[in-house]
Amino acid sequence: MGLGHEKRSRKKQKYSNITDATTMSSTAEESALYASTNREHFSAWDRLEEISKRKINPKYINQNINQQAGYSAEIKEQAHVNMHNSLAGKRERIVQYDDLSSGQKAQIKNLCPNHATPKKNHELVDYISVDEKGNVIPGTAVQSKFVGRNGEECFKKLLSKPYKKYFENGAKMKIARNHYGDFQRAVNTRIKSLESQVAKQKGLGDFQKATSLEKELQKCKTIKIHTRPASATKAEAIESRLNPNLSTAKDVTSVSHQAGMNAAQTGAWIGGMVSLATNVYECVANGKDPIKSIKHTAIATLKGGVLSYGSAFASSSLGGWTQSSANKIIQSLGKGSAPAMIVGACMANLTILGRYFSGKIDGKELLKQLGKANTTLVSSGAMAVAGQALIPIPVVGALISMKI
Repeated sequence: MGLGHEKRSRKKQKYSNITDATTMSSTAEESALYASTNREHFSAWDRLEEISKRKINPKYINQNINQQAGYSAEIKEQAHVNMHNSLAGKRERIVQYDDLSSGQKAQIKNLCPNHATPKKNHELVDYISVDEKGNVIPGTAVQSKFVGRNGEECFKKLLSKPYKKYFENGAKMKIARNHYGDFQRAVNTRIKSLESQVAKQKGLGDFQKATSLEKELQKCKTIKIHTRPASATKAEAIESRLNPNLSTAKDVTSVSHQAGMNAAQTGAWIGGMVSLATNVYECVANGKDPIKSIKHTAIATLKGGVLSYGSAFASSSLGGWTQSSANKIIQSLGKGSAPAMIVGACMANLTILGRYFSGKIDGKELLKQLGKANTTLVSSGAMAVAGQALIPIPVVGALISMKI
């Protein structure tokens, strides 16, 4: 009786290890994709820290913080836009002017012939889009202006003389996301007022005054068309200046959570389907209670989702960090399925250690299970790579590889 129970227990544990390995290997592709997007945030981290260490004049603390927060907002915008482009499969990226090559800056000179192209701080361009070959994309020059206490103040500043050069040269403007709603209301109100005044002056026969108002009206319409919300709010920009670590952690957590939620669906499906097939067999062949089968399938589905979420969340974060590392070896580890396999091994080992510390297994069984679990995870990871290479459907390829 004891031997039979032990045999069933070992079989159950082996099945559990294989199922867990299959579930985690199925999230490797998802994790790798989100790791490459998290790399954008980790790469921005050093630059945000550098800005946070800049000196502040005690007499102008608020002005200095707001100005430096504007620089931080540019870096965050670059990371966010490139992250979304990566997830969408788009090859174009935005690059800050200071980071462009001399050849790319020469292309900007052709686009803005009346303005100098210094090594740093172009008069019109904060950042611009480049295609997959590194060519500057015309019409994508952007200025980032987190100005004013609200959207209405922001609009008034954009109307002022210092901002005229941007709109005359076709530059796009990005403003704080939380200011955009009030900005739109202010600009629309002004446009309606000017349209009414133009009609009135024409009715009175004062065409000179009407022409002057029409110029102002066109200016407002140009500002409206060329102004868009940035991904960050004013408060988030200031936070990234004052606390770049917290700001980066929030961005990485958001991306990793998205990776985890996507992977959880796949993991729940795999865990549920494998358990369903097994339990149907047990019901037919061995007379297992259908109620228990439904319960076991539900638990397996939940476990698969939770396991996949945790694996994808951790490995996308780990992968993003390794890909942004200056060390070439660490970078190469972050680009494949290695982060997912490392996380998978850690999770499996923690589960076994939990059994040991709770008294469910002794020291001898601990060593045995650790050895088996890690062998299963490593071999399944390798087989998953082989299966996915042969079969262009990630989950199916990984599942079939488990049968090899």
